[in-house]
Amino acid sequence: MDITRIRTKADYDEAYRQSVQDPEAFWAAQAETFTWRRKWDKVLEWDFHKPEVKWFIGGKRHIKRASGPDIQRTTKRASSKGESKISME
Repeated sequence: MDITRIRTKADYDEAYRQSVQDPEAFWAAQAETFTWRRKWDKVLEWDFHKPEVKWFIGGKRHIKRASGPDIQRTTKRASSKGESKISME
């Protein structure tokens, strides 16, 4: 389930169920919606005794939605109009 498509409470409940039942598969599917310079080797590695959690080990991100606008371009355009700037740089 693409979490950007949640429209109803039932959609939310289903996404939540999937995220709890199989978090690695759920978050891997969400990460697939982004462009990666290098895809990850492992989705999740955790040790709650330390505590330590690592996500998308080995992956190199390129912060850009696969089907949306470039975040850096969007934030620069917004700041030039006097709006708040959210920087991902």
